[in-house]
Amino acid sequence: MGKKYAATYKLGKTTVHIVAPPPMKEEEKEIILREFHFAAWSAWNSLPVDERLKLNLGVDLTAILQHRLTTLFKAE
Repeated sequence: MGKKYAATYKLGKTTVHIVAPPPMKEEEKEIILREFHFAAWSAWNSLPVDERLKLNLGVDLTAILQHRLTTLFKAE
């Protein structure tokens, strides 16, 4: 059974398939957005205070925050 993609592009020798979520009700979208929001705040709050302060001061600690998010998702 072939996969269904929202779009497929050929770029030279590369094929790019775009996968889109299935149609969903507005309430379902809100639930998913709420879960993402909760996960982001959980990751933020799991950072030590000094790292949060550095982030607020403009220091780029994106990798640390991404690592925390990854750790949180693996724990679930």
